[in-house]
Amino acid sequence: MSRNTAPAAVIAICCATLLGCAAPKPDFINPAGAAPTDWNTALPTIDLQDASRHAWWQSLGSAELDRLVQQALAQNTSIARAETAIRLANSQLKTVKLGWLPSLDLFAGRITGNTTLFFQGLPVPISNVGNFVGILPNYFVNLFQLPYEQRQAMEMVDVARAQMLGVRLAIVGEVVKAYTIAVAAEKELDAFRQLKSHLARQQQLLGDLQSVGMASQVMVNQAAAETLAVDGQMAQARANATAAKNALNTLVKNRLDTQLNLDKTQDLTVSDAVAQQTPVAVLNTRPDILAQRAQVLAATTGVDVQTMLLAPTLDLNALRTNISVQVDGAGNSNNANFTAGYATLVLDPRVFGLIETSELQAYDALLEYVQTVDEALQQAEDSLAQLQSAQQNLNALENQQQLLAQNVRDLRAMQAAQLSSSLEVVQAEIQAVLSRMSVIQAGTEATLAYVTLQEAMGIGVLYGVENIRLKDGQIEMQPHEEIH
Repeated sequence: MSRNTAPAAVIAICCATLLGCAAPKPDFINPAGAAPTDWNTALPTIDLQDASRHAWWQSLGSAELDRLVQQALAQNTSIARAETAIRLANSQLKTVKLGWLPSLDLFAGRITGNTTLFFQGLPVPISNVGNFVGILPNYFVNLFQLPYEQRQAMEMVDVARAQMLGVRLAIVGEVVKAYTIAVAAEKELDAFRQLKSHLARQQQLLGDLQSVGMASQVMVNQAAAETLAVDGQMAQARANATAAKNALNTLVKNRLDTQLNLDKTQDLTVSDAVAQQTPVAVLNTRPDILAQRAQVLAATTGVDVQTMLLAPTLDLNALRTNISVQVDGAGNSNNANFTAGYATLVLDPRVFGLIETSELQAYDALLEYVQTVDEALQQAEDSLAQLQSAQQNLNALENQQQLLAQNVRDLRAMQAAQLSSSLEVVQAEIQAVLSRMSVIQAGTEATLAYVTLQEAMGIGVLYGVENIRLKDGQIEMQPHEEIH
């Protein structure tokens, strides 16, 4: 081996040895293999061509709700911030890519002094008065580390994209929930007004009966107490309606005093058949899982980034100068030019600590990913059971309401035949209104459970996002014309 090649060989051997000593990255765990083939709770399912772009809230049959969802997707501040985060991640990726370009130093100056001076980069001394200008192109790069830094930055862009999809899905859910609660609160207020009227009529009839000794003061007081309780419940219903409307206006970026067009006559009915996905499909479309998966890839690449600190760096530079000097009163002009290129290997023991830290961060990201998967599957399964329970409860209460409504009709007919008293009719009407309020509350719970299920299933995650598609649990960018 010649003397010229010996140093390079030593550096190569040292690099290979150090890179080989770096601990391996944690293996990626794909939890889809452990996912169940189907859910334990069976609900009728609608056929979908693409669940990720399904506008599930439209099945509730409210044009106003759909308009509010579209407005929120276009104007919501949280969505705007999530989109800005994508641009920020892309900017950081661009910054990493710029690391492949050389830097350029431009310098110029004038020196005045009585002694001879030597400046770094200037091969001739300057004394008395010296004018100089110079250009110093410099290319300094770790050819081993920079590709991994670029890959990690690209994976962080995917994290930002997935998080943006999650924000959009969550905002849609919040709009639907707020609209549902607002409509339900208005319906409850109407029912409370009707109930209060019936209770006042009951109190009047009991007062009439008390005057002839057929009712006690206790019965009259009880009727009065029920009326007062309704006043408190109505106040709470008004507060709920106001809070829901405020939430809606905030989500869609309206002024808080904007009057919303709430259709109280329309029921937000949840169909027996709902949009669903298989457990594996859920793992490949839920944005929180997509984001965490990309985070795992970025953290794993981070191990490579730190490991490549053990690799040599390349430094190429060239100097071009023009110097005007005066030495002993004589003026001269000189050019001082040179080119240089060298590789540097820095053996810093702290790099091994950085590698170990990055390995632990990657392992922690992997564990968080697995935890997110477990929680997602549990949430989806719980949401199915909750919706099934809510629908069964709603059906039972609707049947009860029909029976109580029939009782009112029968008692009114009997009253017309003088076979029933006015008090019996009023009390039946009170029970019918209370049953109606129970149906309103159960319907609200069923709709909210439906919203939670759609979010848990990742339904509609790509709605309105035309340049992204999902494939095998990863985000892919594609031109608009490829979307079908």
